Amino acid sequence: MKVSHINTYDQMGGAARAAYRLHLGLLGIRVESRMLVRWKHSREGTIHCADPGERPPRLEKDFRLIEAVQEHYIRRSRTSVSNTLFSFPFPGVDIGALPEIQGADIVNLHWVTDFLSPVTLCRLFRSGKPVVWTLHDQEAFSGGCHYSAGCRGYEEGCRDCPQLQDDPLGLPAAVLKDKQGLFEGADLTIATPSRWMAECARRSLLFRGRRIEVIPNGLETNVFKPSYRPKAKERLGLDPDTRTILFGAEYGTEKRKGFAELVRVLSNCRRDPSFEAWIEEDRICLLCFGYPPAEWEQAGLRVMSLGYLSSQEAVRNAYVAADVFVQSSLEDNLPNTMLEAMSCGTPVVAFAVGGMPDVIRSGENGFLVAPGDINGMAIAVIETLSDEEKRACLGRNARRGIVDHFSLRHQAGRYLKLYESVLRDRTRRKRETKGAPAAPGATGGGPLQGDAVWNVDFGGDVERLRVPLRLESSERMTRFLEEENDALKAESEARLHQIFSLTEDLARKQTEMNNLFSEMDRLQKDRIARGGQIESLRQKLAEVEKESGERLQQIRRLDEQTVQLNQALKDKNETEGRLVAEVRRLDADRLERGGQIERLLEKLAGLEEDNAKRLEQIHRLDGYTVQLNQALREKNETEEQLLAEVRRLDADRIERGRQLTLTGKRVKDLEEKCAAQLRQISALYDRLEKVEAALDGKTKAEEIFQAEITHLEKDRRGCIEQIDRLTKELAKKDPDSAARITAKDRLIASLGKKLKGLEKDLQQCREALSREEERISLSEKSSLREETDKQRLQESLAKCENRVVEMEARIRLAERERELMSAKLEAQKKVLGRRLVRILRALRLLP
Repeated sequence: MKVSHINTYDQMGGAARAAYRLHLGLLGIRVESRMLVRWKHSREGTIHCADPGERPPRLEKDFRLIEAVQEHYIRRSRTSVSNTLFSFPFPGVDIGALPEIQGADIVNLHWVTDFLSPVTLCRLFRSGKPVVWTLHDQEAFSGGCHYSAGCRGYEEGCRDCPQLQDDPLGLPAAVLKDKQGLFEGADLTIATPSRWMAECARRSLLFRGRRIEVIPNGLETNVFKPSYRPKAKERLGLDPDTRTILFGAEYGTEKRKGFAELVRVLSNCRRDPSFEAWIEEDRICLLCFGYPPAEWEQAGLRVMSLGYLSSQEAVRNAYVAADVFVQSSLEDNLPNTMLEAMSCGTPVVAFAVGGMPDVIRSGENGFLVAPGDINGMAIAVIETLSDEEKRACLGRNARRGIVDHFSLRHQAGRYLKLYESVLRDRTRRKRETKGAPAAPGATGGGPLQGDAVWNVDFGGDVERLRVPLRLESSERMTRFLEEENDALKAESEARLHQIFSLTEDLARKQTEMNNLFSEMDRLQKDRIARGGQIESLRQKLAEVEKESGERLQQIRRLDEQTVQLNQALKDKNETEGRLVAEVRRLDADRLERGGQIERLLEKLAGLEEDNAKRLEQIHRLDGYTVQLNQALREKNETEEQLLAEVRRLDADRIERGRQLTLTGKRVKDLEEKCAAQLRQISALYDRLEKVEAALDGKTKAEEIFQAEITHLEKDRRGCIEQIDRLTKELAKKDPDSAARITAKDRLIASLGKKLKGLEKDLQQCREALSREEERISLSEKSSLREETDKQRLQESLAKCENRVVEMEARIRLAERERELMSAKLEAQKKVLGRRLVRILRALRLLP
């Protein structure tokens, strides 16, 4: 027997995993099974991809209509009843000519949303192949909803859909009516994984009276099996004594998954003293498939996010590491996660909805609580975590039930019996209707093998709504675009106001920078004057050193004269005895000589004291000279930094010029795209005129078309005005930046001129100081005044140094402010560019 399974995906999603497992199970019992999917992610050789290729240009108009209906008629019109997928079942892919269909004995449909439409399904049914359709949700027999959220409108015709806010055309009812007409007479058997889904299908208007069989999903019990739980916890970095609760957050935002109810359940658990004690002792942890939303913090428990696990071994380890698995779905079929957890020996606590009662026997292999019973589920979770022996017994019974009834072999065997029964019934009907005309494609005259092709045909009722749907979707899209445009305009005005404010701040900062430059010029003059003082001090130091040398020479000559006098006194004493008479004559002369010697000694002492003072002054001047040399070096470094800044500003000016050129090219490209869009709008006018001619006589349709034309013309004018306004703003912004760079260049040039003038003034100051020093050195009596002048020079020098330090700090502050303003201007330019792109994309002027 050859079986072909049809599903949209091969691995992504619960329906894909269930279909793939059935495929593996049939291969395991030697059934020739193949899968045909729209999107393939695996490398399995038995899985084939039905790729219709790119969308044909001739059908682009239909594709856009379908996308507009899905986006604006359905998705943007959803109520708060449900946020589960709601599909407009078009377009479809015609797969009837593929060899996987032509060579199959039986076709098993699964989840075919975004793959097969009601029209292509009708063609598949008429190909003569018996079809089994496994229902993974309710979309097959509804007008578009995948889960009805308690609504039973699919039993009567899907009128007044509670999941749509505004449905003036009755779209779900038209879709369901088309399905009813297209599926009539199909050789179709329904299979459901749960009794709940089977009962829904039996009550449905579409499948009422058809053969419906319940065959639960299977799974690989040899892969999902129990193991040593403490070891599994250690692999996750948990202590073996930690109690763990596992849940899935892959679809945490979907209401029917009951994520909000789960948060409330865990909050109720915290009212139990033992549960709160586990939290305080850090002996409880929540394990989460996927990534939980931020609202999970309301529960106040430690959460370990496992992310998206790609290997079955990692998934199995997560199930084994959990002490309990919480299935909080409010509406579901037969979840794979529940079966996988129970197969790993982990008890499950769930609401009694969907297929849960088919597997869980409350108190025996898990716990079932009434739908929405938050307190009851909290009690079941605490009871499972508290009693280790009870938990182990629940896990053993869960594992035994899965192995006995939900293995791949059991599922594949039941499906094989169903296939054989369907083929027998088909053979019997052929014998009973022998001689009657054969169904299309049932004989050798069927379609030839070929490729999958796109099909955008609607059913009869939906086809009659094609033009109203186009108008209604266009009107809703226009309203949406107008709202978006209003929001964009408001945001643009706020941004413009911010730009004006920033421009004023920039002007104020520019004034401050000019003041800083003026202060810098003044400080530069002071620095040049200080340089002149340094030079004069150097000259004075040289003169002092020269004078000190001369004084030392005088001291040496006086020493020599003293030695000579001592020698003369010795000679006099030797001749005293011989020349008594001479002594009397020379006695007065000796006394006079003694007085002269005393005066010379006093003068010598004064010279020695003066020399010591001069030496001390020389040492101080040496220290000042070192400081002045250091200040001179710092001045040279500052000049080099200024030159580097000049070069950087020049490079920045060149770069801004290049950016201005690129911005001009970008604006030109936008103008060309705008012109292309205008041509497209003109083409749209032509098509609207044709439609208007076709709808002649229908007053309401003409008014709607005229309103649409008015809206389109208004959008076109608004687009052109906004592009012109943004282009002018960009053109204004870049010349201002260039003007500021040119102003900086002029300031730097004027600074250079001022530096040259200050150098000339410095030279004149040096010459005047030299003349003053020569005048001061002529008189020794003015030494006190000289010391006072030196002290003033030192104080002046200290003030100059302080001014230089302050000037350098202000220069650095001005440079930082300039860099910040440049960064703000660049950020504003990027924001305006992104803003322009969003506006053009919202108006569909850019792809």
